[in-house]
Amino acid sequence: MNHPILDQIRELRAESAPGDAAPALLIALADGTAPRSALAERAAQQRRIITSDRRSLLLLATRCADRPVGAWFATLAEGESAALRTLPALATACGLDPDQLADRPPLPGCQAYLARLALNGEPAATSAALVANFAAWGDRFICHAAILAYCQDGATSDRHRAVAPPGQCQSRHST
Repeated sequence: MNHPILDQIRELRAESAPGDAAPALLIALADGTAPRSALAERAAQQRRIITSDRRSLLLLATRCADRPVGAWFATLAEGESAALRTLPALATACGLDPDQLADRPPLPGCQAYLARLALNGEPAATSAALVANFAAWGDRFICHAAILAYCQDGATSDRHRAVAPPGQCQSRHST
């Protein structure tokens, strides 16, 4: 069935689909050469990104509290809360203590996308943009599991290769 909104979402997904090449960090993770310092930096940046995204989604939920899309944004915010709860174990496995995780400065642009949509976007357009990007963003959880396994087991373990082969974790948060 063709519907203008569904057609637009399909077009947006095609335009934003990741390329064939996996980010260098994920290739290094898969072949056992990823430096813990890079993984620690990713964990620290994820803390900032997830926290920012969660706040943005809660703002959107508040802006739309009297509409069904408000509950949808609130549910997405709970997903970010769940992701945030996984980060202490990931940071510890990467060699960061809680203070180091919190003190790491943000990289430019890490929080801009969803925050800008939350402040200035129309809720319907923002929800369409989020749906269009779900495929790329959902792999963040797989990447967290792969990095955690990698850091806990060391570079000689093959366990992480079964969790996230190269190219599987492409997302807006890839390093």
